[in-house]
Amino acid sequence: MTPIRLAAAGLVLLSAPALGQQPVLALAQGRPDGMAQSTLAPHPPRVTVTAPGDVPMNRWRLPQGFRVELGAHGMPGARMMALGDQGGCSSASA
Repeated sequence: MTPIRLAAAGLVLLSAPALGQQPVLALAQGRPDGMAQSTLAPHPPRVTVTAPGDVPMNRWRLPQGFRVELGAHGMPGARMMALGDQGGCSSASA
């Protein structure tokens, strides 16, 4: 048997068990066998916007010399903010 045919036969043998298997969903990885048929799945939270007047900034306790400002609102799902060199503000969501 030539080296190419031998390599091809090896690939077929190595991939044969995976051909009949369905991929495992990420949310099902690590489940115990007793939960294999479970239909439980994570539900993402509803993304909402808090009105600026409803943000309780006056109730936050801060160290002397610190202050809180509401820099932006109306961006549901925003996870991070960055100030640029020229003073501009960028927001990103995932």
